[in-house]
Amino acid sequence: MTFSTAGRTVRPPRVGRTARVVSTLAAGLMVSGVLAACGGSDDSSSSGGSYKIGVEIDQTGRSKASGVAQLKGMTAAADAINKAGGIDGHSVELIVRDTASDAAKAVSAYSDLKSQGVSAIAGFLGSVDLGPVVKRAKADNMALLATGSPPDLLDPKNTVFSTVANVNAQSEATLSYIKNRMDDGDVAPEGRVGILRYATPAGEQQSVALAAKAKELGIDIVTEQTAPPGAASLSSQLQTIVDKKPDAVIFLVLESDLLTAVKAADATGLPKDTPIASWAFASSPSSLALVAKSGYHDIAASANLQSPSAAEQSDGLKAYVTAAKAAGLDPGSTQIPEGYAQTMIAAAALKKCGYPCSSKDFIAALESTSTDLDGFAFGPITYSRDEHRGFTAMRFVTSTDSGGIAYAGDPIEIISK
Repeated sequence: MTFSTAGRTVRPPRVGRTARVVSTLAAGLMVSGVLAACGGSDDSSSSGGSYKIGVEIDQTGRSKASGVAQLKGMTAAADAINKAGGIDGHSVELIVRDTASDAAKAVSAYSDLKSQGVSAIAGFLGSVDLGPVVKRAKADNMALLATGSPPDLLDPKNTVFSTVANVNAQSEATLSYIKNRMDDGDVAPEGRVGILRYATPAGEQQSVALAAKAKELGIDIVTEQTAPPGAASLSSQLQTIVDKKPDAVIFLVLESDLLTAVKAADATGLPKDTPIASWAFASSPSSLALVAKSGYHDIAASANLQSPSAAEQSDGLKAYVTAAKAAGLDPGSTQIPEGYAQTMIAAAALKKCGYPCSSKDFIAALESTSTDLDGFAFGPITYSRDEHRGFTAMRFVTSTDSGGIAYAGDPIEIISK
């Protein structure tokens, strides 16, 4: 397996080269293992009662498209576990609260969920939802499982755990991908890159990480444009990027905003052969296919998990597809697999913790969990007392002519600063 590390970049093969993914399962719990362990037990202590997981996630605010999809994935995983008999006979119950991407609502939701005795709280698409509750969670020994966690909320590492590659790691990975394309001769050696990111606290941290990574890799960030999530237009930002004549462009936005950015790129004259890199929040086959359909065929996005549309199919991926289809979902949709994985990671910790599982005991259990979800992830998802980032590898995906997904090179090891 070829990796890009903080100290050097090892070039992955271009799309079309054969690459074998080695799925590493450490001392954690496989997806199929979770389901296999879901049957009843002869131990009377295993009967009755449910594990409660709180969920704080946007269902009606500016990030609702991603939030609704993530919750569907979380629910599909819980349904699959419960259908198989629960965890040692105990069902998994998700108690959901809508934050609407509003700090005050996030705080209110946290207090409500804590009062209901949840073992942990999951969801958390970004710093707007997560940031306001971190201090309270630290005081309460409450684990927060997040899909949008900037590094400053992961360190000190007390209660926040990332269940995807954190935003800085994903941002750095896009630069590593561009560097690999430069080494392949697909991007000009000057490496002039234009970036569009969000004007959020997490986005500001991304900016610092991007600058350091670009310097390390010899990439020239010619402009860095910002916008709020859900902006109606991105024309002015894209015009500035186009005026700088970049060799490649990076869009660090959600799926809905990616399509807005591409429309603006087209309207402002970004050449159709410009290489574009994005991140996992916009890596579904449908979104990549729509971008390609607009004429920008050279686009790749990082992925946290294996794609149902790719040729390589692990047991963990097959289990996910089965659960998603049983819930009436499209397994290839953005943020549904991340939601599914988040619940499965929580289930692995609950299995270790035993019933009942206090919030404090859940943290201890999660900090001894390591799993690649039976090959669904591209490398181990590992937590410890000193490491709450979880994901250790990502892989870039691109759209095929048939609208499917192909992997753009080998997995890239994530080393976030």
